[in-house]
Amino acid sequence: YYPFYGHITNFRIVSGTAVYTANFAPVPPLTAITNTQLLLLANSDLNKTADSSVNNFTVTNTGGVLYSSTVVPTYLAIAPIPTNLITPVQGGGSFNGTSQYLTAPIGASTFGSGDFTAECWFYKTSATTCTLLSNATGNADNNYWSLSTYADGHCQFTIRDATSQLY
Repeated sequence: YYPFYGHITNFRIVSGTAVYTANFAPVPPLTAITNTQLLLLANSDLNKTADSSVNNFTVTNTGGVLYSSTVVPTYLAIAPIPTNLITPVQGGGSFNGTSQYLTAPIGASTFGSGDFTAECWFYKTSATTCTLLSNATGNADNNYWSLSTYADGHCQFTIRDATSQLY
């Protein structure tokens, strides 16, 4: 686990569905589509930890994750910028990289054995290696998934099974 320095918004986990199966242009804000397990839009201070999926999971705010209205997705990797992205998402959870994180029940992040999608908009405020999303519990079985970004800018999605095999 590496602490996250930055902002996250529109965090969605969809179990049983590969949401994107061809070239696509993301359209913010994300919505609760079929099989959405968890959806954190974080578009106001009141709902920065509210699950907008049908599950309505309780999300715990540890360390006082703050709402920041300055978070906007970056479209630098998309050229040309699609016209549906003219109005970016506004606001998100702001994490200090030391003591702030959100937790949800383990059922919110269980993919099963089929297709899945885990996605979010994020903006790093530090060039360090950090974990954006993870279902690691600290248990000795090492059975978890995580989405991390590294100091050189690349992202990596990792799945580790109960035998510590990485995928």
